[in-house]
Amino acid sequence: MDDDALTRLEEKTRLEALETQLCTKAEICCSAGLLSEIPQVLTSPYHSEYVGFIICQKGQLQITTLMEKANVKAGETVYFSTKTDITLKKTGKNLSYALLFYQSSIIRDIIGNSLMLMRLHAKYGVPELSVWATEKTDHLMSFIDLLTSIRTNGEHGFPEQERKLLIMSLTYRLCNIFSSRMCEDNAQDGRRTEVFTKLVKLISQHYATRRNVEFYANELCLSPKYLSTISKELCGYPLQKLIFRAITQRAIFLLMNTSMSVQEIANELHFPNASAFGTFFKKQTGCAPRQYTYEHTAGKNPATQKDENA
Repeated sequence: MDDDALTRLEEKTRLEALETQLCTKAEICCSAGLLSEIPQVLTSPYHSEYVGFIICQKGQLQITTLMEKANVKAGETVYFSTKTDITLKKTGKNLSYALLFYQSSIIRDIIGNSLMLMRLHAKYGVPELSVWATEKTDHLMSFIDLLTSIRTNGEHGFPEQERKLLIMSLTYRLCNIFSSRMCEDNAQDGRRTEVFTKLVKLISQHYATRRNVEFYANELCLSPKYLSTISKELCGYPLQKLIFRAITQRAIFLLMNTSMSVQEIANELHFPNASAFGTFFKKQTGCAPRQYTYEHTAGKNPATQKDENA
């Protein structure tokens, strides 16, 4: 078999793998390199629960959602927000593209409150899809290469942890790309985005000990009402709820990944006692801490379901 035939066979194998990932709603859907054909499942409306991007290296793609249509040509990258119905069509010759979609939920336990930043491009000033020049984002292809190099089929080491950390790094990279782009596109919107980014960092540093809105407003020299409005508009939650979500995410992480008792977690998060922590946790998730652990281990996650439906 000549080299061209081997290349076509290898690409066919990767295309079939991507088709399977998309059809089964895998956590990560990756082209594992460049492709010249579109998976069949994407040629008709496909409801995507993913965050992700497509890098068009050669040729041209037409991408349609319920509300928009865009032509993506060579040298451009298209970014998708979650819960988007998309259809892809090959419109140019010699198409060559790479694709990476992933579910942000796979890193929720380690990225915690910073996951709020991922809602920027789904909630604020950015449509269902955004097409920008690839020149500043060429390094995104390296994430595809690295994810492809990681095997998770029982090998020794920590492949799953590597995969999560790579996706976490990609998440931050996408946040930076969108934040920078919004700052460039509109100075006023950029200022609000900058404030929100600083707010998220403050919450990440102080959520365990500072739960009042006034503290964060004072730190940013803004009124509590205005800061809460920015939070609501950019991520969908008022500031107080954002703080509570940070606490809840940390509590869930400790419950699911450590042997700490409920009392120890309450101490860690500066609650007066285990009862106060339990009351807070139940109000946020709908169930008591140990009940949450049991139901999550059994394959049920009421807090996650509640979050996704929020």
